[in-house]
Formats: sequence, C-alpha cells, structure tokens
Amino acid sequence: MEGRTSEPSPAAAVVPRKRRRRIVESPCGWWEGGEGKLPALNAGDVFFYGHTHIPVAKKKGDIYIINPGSVSLPKEGTPHSAGILCGDRFKIVSLDGSVYKQIDFD
Repeated sequence: MEGRTSEPSPAAAVVPRKRRRRIVESPCGWWEGGEGKLPALNAGDVFFYGHTHIPVAKKKGDIYIINPGSVSLPKEGTPHSAGILCGDRFKIVSLDGSVYKQIDFD
C-alpha cells in the first residue's frame, strides 16, 4: 500500500527490557545457614523467600533478596506486613498502607 513502511513508527517502537529470572524458593530451613546457603543465582536474579516473619528488601552483590515479612506474626519488632511487586519496584507495606521498605530492581 502506498504510504506504508515496514518500519514501526516511533510511538510503536518496542524497547526491550532486561530479562531476569525470578526465583520463588523457600525450602524449609535454608535460612539456618544464612545467606551463605542461597541457591545458585545469576546477576540480576531476585530471590523471594518467606517463613522467617522478618521483612527483607535488599541487594547483595548482584542479586536481590526479598521477604515480605508476616501479616499475622511479625518478628523482631517489625510491623505486620505484605509485599507488592509493581514493575521493577518491590514494596513491603504495613497493614495501614505505609511503606516499610522498598527496592528498585536495576
């Protein structure tokens, strides 16, 4: 057809996002050895875990470590909390909706 090209218009261009593998892993007792017992991870991976009732949102080296905490039985003086993943940001929020911790994935 006249006037059409095979190139997408700038508004239709797709910008590729960095790909990363997200791992949901929570073998019972893995945390007894601390972070030294993490499974094999690649740079940029995100490791989600639970069962400790302690919220964590941090970057260690080239990986991200996430635990949303506990809605029912928080420990170590932390608030009752839950996690929200939105795009490349993870928030740990207390039940009143305030942000307790957050991390942006590079």
